[in-house]
Amino acid sequence: KGSLAEAVRATMTVPIIYRPIKLDGKYVFDGGLYNNFPADVMQKEFNPDFIIGANVSSKTYNEYPKNNDDRLMNRFLVFMFLSKSDSTMVGKNGIYIQPDLTGYSVTNFSPAKELIKKGYDATMAEMEKIKNAISRRVTDEDLEKRRARFNDQKRDFVFNNITVSGVNEQQKRYVERLFKSDKKTFNLQDIKRGYYKLVADQTFETIYPKIAYQATTDSYTFEVVAQPKKSFKLDIGGNISSRPISNVFLGAQYNYLNRKAYTFGTSFYSGRFYESVQVSGRVDYPTKLPLFVGAELTYNHWNFYNTSQIFIENPHPIYIEQSDRKIDLMMGVPLNYNTKIVLHSSFINNQDEYSPNSTFAVGDLLDQTIFNGFKASLNLEKNSLNRKQYATRGQSFLLSFNFTTGRENYNPGNIFRNVVPANTFLPSNHLRQWIGVKLSQENYFLHLKKYTLGYIVEGVISNQPLFNNYYSTLLVAPAFYPLQDSRSLFLDKFRASTYAAGGIKNIFSVRKNLDLRLEGYLFLPHKEYELNNLQDVAYAKAITKIRYAA
Repeated sequence: KGSLAEAVRATMTVPIIYRPIKLDGKYVFDGGLYNNFPADVMQKEFNPDFIIGANVSSKTYNEYPKNNDDRLMNRFLVFMFLSKSDSTMVGKNGIYIQPDLTGYSVTNFSPAKELIKKGYDATMAEMEKIKNAISRRVTDEDLEKRRARFNDQKRDFVFNNITVSGVNEQQKRYVERLFKSDKKTFNLQDIKRGYYKLVADQTFETIYPKIAYQATTDSYTFEVVAQPKKSFKLDIGGNISSRPISNVFLGAQYNYLNRKAYTFGTSFYSGRFYESVQVSGRVDYPTKLPLFVGAELTYNHWNFYNTSQIFIENPHPIYIEQSDRKIDLMMGVPLNYNTKIVLHSSFINNQDEYSPNSTFAVGDLLDQTIFNGFKASLNLEKNSLNRKQYATRGQSFLLSFNFTTGRENYNPGNIFRNVVPANTFLPSNHLRQWIGVKLSQENYFLHLKKYTLGYIVEGVISNQPLFNNYYSTLLVAPAFYPLQDSRSLFLDKFRASTYAAGGIKNIFSVRKNLDLRLEGYLFLPHKEYELNNLQDVAYAKAITKIRYAA
């Protein structure tokens, strides 16, 4: 009795992997926790003439594994789930099938097709025995007729009510507004549309849908069992590197759900190379067309000279220090659970200090460029990657249109004081405006047992003007960051106002969270920047050089 869909979902529940659901007011789990091969239950409840039993456990034990117990303790949970698979329980007339699943893990859901093929092959190997033991035969035509008669009994999905449980009254109204409609009844497409809005909202920890038939009205009720995200979340992290770019991270987030969903957060990075502080807020409106508005206040600081090795002298040091401050106001619309359109309006203040000739001595003053301006951008974003870093599955896509306007203020230092007259380089102030388009995609498309192949492509088209000098132009130009470590290096040859770039990612999976990666990239600028005289900047000839990274 009850819902078949809920029973199937309940039997998928394994602690740590899938959240449990309640049936008849009780949490239920995969039957494998108690009995992974319930042939004895089948005998007792149904007394069948014939049992076909398939076992997918990696190992079966009818007695205590004395010589193997220490090793099995390392995977005790999995062994506990799969420990009762006695082949003798199918009875003397039964057929016992055990596919060869050597090399597959109970927690790896990726190779589904391969696992199905293994089960099919193992069953076909026993097919003669099965056919000899069972005399009954049904033709394909008879089976099709039975299916057609069954499908004719199906009623159209017409919903006349939507209920919400697991949340308080205000949160309940928030969910109901996502399904708001002037119609008295809903079809399945209406329900799907509202459900995808709810999933894309990212306000809830879990969302579980139910459908129940109401005989009195000959219609259905759609129920949403929801659990809001925890009100307060604290994140701690960082990285340790052989280069002096190690840092620590602290983040905090507060969620409040009423008729609207509110999210407030702050984060801090601290290290020799990179420091950052960000405060953010966001409000989600459960309107017919879901909408969110938000604001971010961000401060970033990079010191590229501090990335030099501590005990190794760098023959080509980089004397660059960057700071940027940004107030970003945004408004967005989620298209589905992993795609959104976002409009950004940003007020920016960038301050760059640099040596124009990569030298610095006591008493030197660095050149300084300050850019104060406004940037507007419209982004289409999609992200289904399985990890924030070092992804192995899914894809990400970005299409961005942007407009920037602002004023560049240049103040020369004194590094050239012994080379040219003191008044050769003078302070300057210029209005700069440009538009740009950026397209990028990262996709992992080929998956073998231990190997994944992916690619990344990126292109930028912009009419961004040259700034006052070589380094001020480079520091504000769009950049391609092929490798994870690229952002901690000042790669002047991977910067251009217009470029095309791409690369291949070869990933060899050693263990669940351990990969070997071999990656190669190409960067093709339309026109590279050239240094003329002491610090003047000019464009090189179009499409003359290709840069490589691996």
